[in-house]
Amino acid sequence: MAASEPGSAGDALNGAQQIADAVGAASISRAYLSITRTSTAVGGLAACSAIVLVCVALYFAALPLLPRTAADTH
Repeated sequence: MAASEPGSAGDALNGAQQIADAVGAASISRAYLSITRTSTAVGGLAACSAIVLVCVALYFAALPLLPRTAADTH
C-alpha cells in the first residue's frame, strides 16, 4: 500500500462487516419465521439461539488465527 492510501483497507473491511451484519440479521429472521410456521415461537427462539451460539463458538475458535501484533510497515 502506498503511503498516500492509509485507511483504504479499513473502509473495505467496514463495508464487508456491514454486509455480513445485514446478511446475518436477515438469515436469523428467515430461520425464525421458517421454524415458527411449523413449530411454536419458543421453538423458533431456541433454534435461533442455537444458531447464534454456533456462530459465536466459530468466532472464538478463529481467534487464535489472528495476528498477535501489528504488522511492521517500515
